[in-house]
Amino acid sequence: IRTLDLVGLKAVAHLDYINQTVTISEHEKDEEIKFVKQEPLMKELMHFINVIRGNEKPLVTGKDGIIALTLALEAVESYKTNAVQMIVSRKN
Repeated sequence: IRTLDLVGLKAVAHLDYINQTVTISEHEKDEEIKFVKQEPLMKELMHFINVIRGNEKPLVTGKDGIIALTLALEAVESYKTNAVQMIVSRKN
């Protein structure tokens, strides 16, 4: 599967990784988000190389990684237990 649907309180976002499209649906109105299509893995690898060489700063921090991991683990737990998981935001 190369798509992702994100459901929020006000809208739904549909991401298609193969076609590199993002559609936001809100109140029966669809809006396609326009952006420059690129090869994502190549872009990610080039950024990594440039960070290692000292030419760029990382786009994400270690804290960002911890947050992403926490969300992923809570999603797995929600799937396993078929229950909503509450994630508390911390300001540090």
